[in-house]
Amino acid sequence: MSTQLWFLNNLATVLVNEPTLSIVELTGAPGDAPPLHLHADEDETFYVLDGEVTVHIAGRDPIVLRAGQAAFAPRGVPHVYVDAVAARHGIELLGPPGPLPQAPGLAATAR
Repeated sequence: MSTQLWFLNNLATVLVNEPTLSIVELTGAPGDAPPLHLHADEDETFYVLDGEVTVHIAGRDPIVLRAGQAAFAPRGVPHVYVDAVAARHGIELLGPPGPLPQAPGLAATAR
């Protein structure tokens, strides 16, 4: 069973939240982006379901992702994504330490 939460301006649907893997489907509006951030303990994989997302990973050129494409942000490396058009994309947070880390802006209740 999935749980829906609001993360900043994205609707986040938590599909998997286990000790070693979390998968969250995010839906964002054009131009939407979280602040530049990094994860100290988990890697992050971006996989685009539809729309277009640009992923910025420190030390690399920006990566434009379309449906069916993915990018990997290793733990400890600053990164951010920007929705170029209305987009729906999954984000995998690979542990340890799992489960889904607490993030600033993650709503505690569904809307």
